[in-house]
Amino acid sequence: MLTRPRAGKASAALLPPLLLLLAATPPATAQYIPYYGKNKVKYDNFAWRIYNAPHFEVFYYPEFEQHVARLVSYLESSYLKISTGLKHEMPKPIPAIFYKTHSEFEQTNLFPAFVPEGVGAFTEPVLNRMVIPIDDPPDKLQGLITHEMVHAFAFSLIPRGLGFGISQRAIPLWVDEGLADYFRGTWDPLDLMMIRDAALTDQVPRLSRAEFEPLSGRLVYNMGHAAFEFMEARYGKEGIRQFLYTLRKGILGGSTEDIYQQAFRTSPEEFDQAFDKWLKERFKPYRDLQRPNDFGRDLSPNPEKTSFTQSIAFAPSPSGEVAAIMTFNRSDGELDIVLVSTRDGTVISNLTPGFTDAYEGIAINNDFVAGRSIAFDPRGDYVAFFGRTGKNRSLFLVSVLDRQIKKKVAVNLDQPQAPCLLPDGRHALFAALRGGVADIYLLDLETGEYRNLTNDEYYDNNPEVSPDGKLVVYQRRVSGNEKVYAFPLDDPSRKTALTFGPFDDTAPHFSSDGQKLYYSSNEDNEIDNLRRLDLRTGAIEQYTNVFGGAMAPAPMAGQKGDRLAFSTYFKGQFILHTLDTGEALKEVEQEVQAGAEGLVDFQPDVTHEVIPENKRRKKLFEGLYLEGRPPINVGVTSSGDFYGGSAVGLTDVLGDQLFALTVLSIREFRTYDLRYVNLASRLHYGVNLFDTTSFFYAAPYGVIPQGYGGYYDTSRDLAIATQRFTGGQVFAEYPLGTFRRMELGAGVMRVKEQFQNPQAEAQVCGQAALLGVPCFINNGWQAPISLGVVQETTRFAEFGPLSGSTFYLGAAVAPGFGSFLQRQTVNADLRKYLRLGSTSALLALRGRGFYSTGDNPDYFYFGGNMELRGYPYYGFAGNQGFFANAELRFPLIHLAATPIGILGPVRGTIFFGIGGAKFKGEPYTFATSEPGFSYINDPVFGEPVSGWHLVSGRASYGFGLELFFLGYPMHFDWSKFTDFGATSNSWKFSFWIGYDF
Repeated sequence: MLTRPRAGKASAALLPPLLLLLAATPPATAQYIPYYGKNKVKYDNFAWRIYNAPHFEVFYYPEFEQHVARLVSYLESSYLKISTGLKHEMPKPIPAIFYKTHSEFEQTNLFPAFVPEGVGAFTEPVLNRMVIPIDDPPDKLQGLITHEMVHAFAFSLIPRGLGFGISQRAIPLWVDEGLADYFRGTWDPLDLMMIRDAALTDQVPRLSRAEFEPLSGRLVYNMGHAAFEFMEARYGKEGIRQFLYTLRKGILGGSTEDIYQQAFRTSPEEFDQAFDKWLKERFKPYRDLQRPNDFGRDLSPNPEKTSFTQSIAFAPSPSGEVAAIMTFNRSDGELDIVLVSTRDGTVISNLTPGFTDAYEGIAINNDFVAGRSIAFDPRGDYVAFFGRTGKNRSLFLVSVLDRQIKKKVAVNLDQPQAPCLLPDGRHALFAALRGGVADIYLLDLETGEYRNLTNDEYYDNNPEVSPDGKLVVYQRRVSGNEKVYAFPLDDPSRKTALTFGPFDDTAPHFSSDGQKLYYSSNEDNEIDNLRRLDLRTGAIEQYTNVFGGAMAPAPMAGQKGDRLAFSTYFKGQFILHTLDTGEALKEVEQEVQAGAEGLVDFQPDVTHEVIPENKRRKKLFEGLYLEGRPPINVGVTSSGDFYGGSAVGLTDVLGDQLFALTVLSIREFRTYDLRYVNLASRLHYGVNLFDTTSFFYAAPYGVIPQGYGGYYDTSRDLAIATQRFTGGQVFAEYPLGTFRRMELGAGVMRVKEQFQNPQAEAQVCGQAALLGVPCFINNGWQAPISLGVVQETTRFAEFGPLSGSTFYLGAAVAPGFGSFLQRQTVNADLRKYLRLGSTSALLALRGRGFYSTGDNPDYFYFGGNMELRGYPYYGFAGNQGFFANAELRFPLIHLAATPIGILGPVRGTIFFGIGGAKFKGEPYTFATSEPGFSYINDPVFGEPVSGWHLVSGRASYGFGLELFFLGYPMHFDWSKFTDFGATSNSWKFSFWIGYDF
């Protein structure tokens, strides 16, 4: 997988498809994974085609069919390079699945969760499918394809088991990603900056022991890339191949401890020392270059005093007194925009606090810190940024005074970025993609209309306007390099090149007087440094000579003139610094060249001509295969019952057609669910056949004796009843957006309900007859039609919910035609999570209610685990009822190393729960204010109580510990029962495995 050189907003990961099926099949795993989940929306319907190339099956759709020849040329060029370098041929054609844009790529079903915007492409290890958007410039797209194809070759050389994340032994991430970047063959300036910084600040990790997390940023790619260059320099290309084949042997059955000894005849420690020495020697000539501290104070948020770390992007206010900084909020696990003082970097306010459903994430420029992602308006009232809203992005203006969003303008283009607000207060410039080509656009903030200003085949980015609003400067990618261009706003066709040469000049910005232009250039040693171009004379001056990089300059007004703010990188951190512009380090000679409007395109090594006979439509169920190793889901109820399940899935090559068999078990009761789901469009639909048996405890009409907190040992088995549904249904889900969806179902099923003990059933039904009400036991056929609405805005941390809310509202009707059972049912599940400050402590609230009526009403059951803690699991049942919970959850220990492994996080819980349920016609009083008796401590004679107290209702409170071990959430609860008139004398201990609501 290739991650772009950026830090995207963290999002709550969804479960893989098979685990989603487990979670969607009640009731056993609903106790283990009690979440509804957000929606991965398919905004587009793709009419997939297949082109058979010499070494590939190319998947595309007609909207970019004209690019097939170019894409196959890139594929075959990469194949030639990699197969020659590794001396390995792929045993069968590689599936290459292309998307026209990144926003369409994010809709793929082959990624088991939401695709972060920072993921540029990925290759999965089951069928070696490469999944790639094609909206990069040609040279970068070729590199992207090469990177992903190396993964396909590596998966062939070293098989990874049956599915995502499954391998015989873990392969270091730096090996996978480093090898892919090594064969890519080029260094991005930001990537090289990270390696140079690590070498010169003594931050080089010991690779033989380093552990990098997936999606942990670019450092793992860069360290791996450098490590393979070291191997080539020390042992030659044959040494790299020897290392890979030795690794294959260790992964597939040998020992990974001896890989370095067998491949290089050196120990892991000696390899690390040699790599460290080689890397430092490589960058030794740069060690005396400038460091950020040479320029003064770091203005980025202090990570020791705040929850914010690093400066990803910035924009100075017109007054120069404050700056808006895009930074990473460690507490929330997301990007935020904060205001800081330009005097000392003190954080004044967070402009984007907490979680919101106004946008799904703050967008970052594709150039990361080298580009512009936020902007101040010329009056200093608002900060502008792009946020993800559905498939596309919208421009947001947030007030610096009250932090409220004052304007939201939807932009129906791909990846709009780099906002710049014009002095007229009505318009904005930005860069965006259309048809895979990036141009500069002018946006009317009032009408939402936009106009393409550059409208050419070049890749344009980072527009800025002069203080008088008349001249626009921007960067254009020409022949593999970024250059600065300009045009009058009233005549965009008059484009003029301002910088020249085979290097990158990026992120131009006008001086306060509009007569000079600041920008970053990597002409010297491929290191970004700050330059100033005098627009009157054409003279260029350079102000920095750093080893880390100085990027995205912007002037800050002051009493003594402009100071220049810029992003830089030091000791693994992106930070914000300033410098005086009084005296330049040197003058730069520039050879002015005649600008040619003709596109100088990248040319691949292999050219392919499309053979029309090799094109065909993709078949609906083409390429069905077993989707990964069946997941195992296990748990323990608070009553000591074991439950678990697994699923086996078949899916087509695009992941759009899914067949799945799910098997669940709790105690001796089983659930079997066979279903087909079509995931190819926004509307998900399918059909399933099922045979599900659930158990619960029921003691209606006072026949079966029970205590306040549960059943007696002599009556527990008498109260066990089962409910079995056998049949089928058709179902559909339609997402209204990421957070909300509609669910519809209709089916026919046989219902069989009974007590496990026939004598107990006879007594219960006999007592119902004496009361003149129907027995709650139902047997027969029903044809229910159901409709539900789900909203899930909850943000999750590694331990479960952190903030947000969830609700489910559902209704079902089973018509009573003929002998069919007749019932109407409504139910609701409401949850709210109130985070306490910036910590991981929270107040979790939940209320769930159920009501069923008709000739044969349905019923629901609850209790135990996280529902009513301390009571028997599924110990409450009825045709109508509710329960409510209030829990204070707080951190105790993040991680703890123990002799049996890593435990953690460890969290505490203080909880309270109340609820009750009744069957139709059953005498029932939930609570009363009349004097009465409490049977909590004396179940026979009771004790007198007065005031408001529960009668048939139940409540508990207490405290608990939750710890994670081997990935399982384990709970230890101590509960007391109360009816508000009396409280149990002793604490009841419960242990269970499963997630909190």
